[in-house]
Amino acid sequence: MVIPLIFLTACGPAPLSEEQIETIFERDYELLFAVVSYLKNSDLNEVFIVYWTQDIEKITDAEIVEAIYTLKTLGFRSIGKRENTIRFQSFPQSGGLIRGSGFMSGIAYSIDGREPTGINFLTRLEPLSAPNWYYYEDDYNEWRDRNRR
Repeated sequence: MVIPLIFLTACGPAPLSEEQIETIFERDYELLFAVVSYLKNSDLNEVFIVYWTQDIEKITDAEIVEAIYTLKTLGFRSIGKRENTIRFQSFPQSGGLIRGSGFMSGIAYSIDGREPTGINFLTRLEPLSAPNWYYYEDDYNEWRDRNRR
């Protein structure tokens, strides 16, 4: 029994479930909306904020930086803006305990109202309760299997 506990601790928490993400979306919508509004209206065309890199220095608004760190405590380990998508991504710290190491989940916002295109290896996309907001799953292994010739 000790070995699985050590393994769980070393790998960190699993990505957030759909139910957890829906709860966070409903409860913390204003935090998510503040970050989306900032990134949507910024001059940053593409950004990838992971909490251990320098990219967070691109954010100049202290309230938005605080919102980003609060979202981290809720389970979102990165925030990105790419193409028409701003996404809040949840993934394990090292490896994956559920569905393989390539599995991630999160919240996506579509900047232009069309289906989000800025998510690599998208395998599932479900609308949330507000327009342009989605729950998504990004699973490299599943995507690779689907797209084999």
